[in-house]
Amino acid sequence: YGVPLLPVKNHNSRLLNLGTYYAELHGKSRDYVEAAYRRTWGEGGAPDDEALLRGIASELAWDPEEFLRYVNSAE
Repeated sequence: YGVPLLPVKNHNSRLLNLGTYYAELHGKSRDYVEAAYRRTWGEGGAPDDEALLRGIASELAWDPEEFLRYVNSAE
């Protein structure tokens, strides 16, 4: 199928999953899921790695620190 698939470094996807809500608020759900998949399963990244999360935010032209505050918030 030509879909890259590498083992991820861990399966702690809580923050990555919460990022989907942020993406929905910004009208970029599909772009977010594609970027998240590529950086985790496609490149073998850790879904809870803050550098990976910042990279996704930057790729989508979001403020990385604002994005991290959102996914780390208790709400």
